[in-house]
Amino acid sequence: MGKMMAIFMMLILSILWNLSALNWFTMWMSMEMNSMMFIPLLMTNSTQSNTESGMKYFLIQSISSMLFMSSATINTCSMKFTLVVNNFMILSLMMKLGMFPFYFWYADIAPKMDYISMTLLMTIQKMIPFITMSNLTSWNMKMKIMMMMNMVISALLAINHNKIKVILTFSSINQMSWMMASLMINMKTFWVMMLIYSSVLIPINMNMKKMKIMTVTQMKFNSKSENLMFLSLFGLPPMPGFMMKWMITQKFMIMKEKVFPSLMIMTSAITLYYYLRMFMLSSYTKNSKIKVIKNKEKKMKKMPQIMLIPLSLMITSL
Repeated sequence: MGKMMAIFMMLILSILWNLSALNWFTMWMSMEMNSMMFIPLLMTNSTQSNTESGMKYFLIQSISSMLFMSSATINTCSMKFTLVVNNFMILSLMMKLGMFPFYFWYADIAPKMDYISMTLLMTIQKMIPFITMSNLTSWNMKMKIMMMMNMVISALLAINHNKIKVILTFSSINQMSWMMASLMINMKTFWVMMLIYSSVLIPINMNMKKMKIMTVTQMKFNSKSENLMFLSLFGLPPMPGFMMKWMITQKFMIMKEKVFPSLMIMTSAITLYYYLRMFMLSSYTKNSKIKVIKNKEKKMKKMPQIMLIPLSLMITSL
């Protein structure tokens, strides 16, 4: 336990080091330190899946770091290809994060992790790439298109899943686009977005670990605090998760952007659908159990589902 705490403190130090970095080499060193400290946490339980995840994570981080450092070296030596090199640097950081078109490794590794490692991957491990990305100002149309594609694909891929870890993984990929969008506004907006997302996700994952919940049908939603946390993660008004997304969308509207905010709202409606689907499936499972135990009348048993039909039609029509 003492070793794990020491490694965790090194993760925090690597983030502080990146924040105080004055050149690309120092930023690269802090990223490498952060990756090397995370791998032992990832492989704490020496199971085959954890070992495999650790190796995949190491390979992806090594390739992306090599691409980042090569681009930074070219950028330092020559100013002729600044825009192209900056694009490659952003691509390398998107690979580190697991955003489109490099989301395959993230979607494969994250569901195989335990809840603690997955929480760290979805919160602390995002900070350094995004902080580094904030120093690159070439937010051209290509980067915006990739960000929009990341939103759409992550929203669509999670629809038919009922495993909690898979849903949270694609939700995390979707949230990366919102964080990247917040960087386009200013760094303060990004930190508020990261703080809200982390403060909601960490209690949810810790509760999932405690209750040993793996699928949607195992969820109960009995606690008021648990319900509020999920509603905030869903982005329902007037929860903090919604207020943050609303503020980012409003900023883009002020910046005369029309297509991007519209797509952000559409993908949020899709993610809201599969989040509410979790509530509906959980409610259906609970009602089925009560039916077996108490053997109530069929008409009374159908009432909760009938009441949910207008709600489901409203969500799917958004």
